Amino acid sequence: MVEILASIAILMIMVLIIARIFIGLNAVWDSGTETVETVNTAWSALSMMQFDLEQAVADNTLRFIVRPDRQLADLFGTHPSEICFVSLQHHINSTARAVREIMYWISETPDSPGTYQLMRGYRELSDGLHTNSPENCYWNPDWYTNDYPVHAGVIADNVTAFYLSVATNANGELLSAYDSTLNEGTLPCSIDIYLELVDRSIALKIADMIQQTNKCYEMIEKYARRFNVRITFPNRTGYAAKYSYNQ
Repeated sequence: MVEILASIAILMIMVLIIARIFIGLNAVWDSGTETVETVNTAWSALSMMQFDLEQAVADNTLRFIVRPDRQLADLFGTHPSEICFVSLQHHINSTARAVREIMYWISETPDSPGTYQLMRGYRELSDGLHTNSPENCYWNPDWYTNDYPVHAGVIADNVTAFYLSVATNANGELLSAYDSTLNEGTLPCSIDIYLELVDRSIALKIADMIQQTNKCYEMIEKYARRFNVRITFPNRTGYAAKYSYNQ
């Protein structure tokens, strides 16, 4: 009888150990899945930005603007960037002109306060637009001050930093703001994109302790995944306006 009870006790201990192993494996699996999703999201977002920027054009009307975000001044202790530019893109079935006004910016997640998204919005220009329309980047050099585009979508969730640095010459000096009208109507030499994300579970924990600033920063420092890409504009002087369209 004693031997049977001892065997049952040993069996129960083994079952508990195996259960804990499986629970641990599930946690590791979930963590690994989140990490893969975060990394894929980051590189997909950067690839999309690269695609848009490699087709960018600029002059004194089609302005290329990099600046601090106009709506969100603080993203976990930093002022995120915003970029507005014109890109030569055209869908084969579209009747719009072969150009888009494109903007990237950071926005708080609507249904998850304390978490943030990288947004991409664009406007396609229709031939039917009036030539003096304030929405038209061909005619209004201040087009980038308009509201964010209606055609907007999320390209990255759980963002903890988004920063753009622009080089205007070969000496490597990086600037946080750029305006093509102040730089001979040309694109910059290059632009560095820095994007920082955390896994979804970490983002929710940070949001829960949003009032505890130091703890938020510590978690971001420990868990954030950081990504960077540099995009150059070798033909930045190849496009320039011959006429002034301002009226």
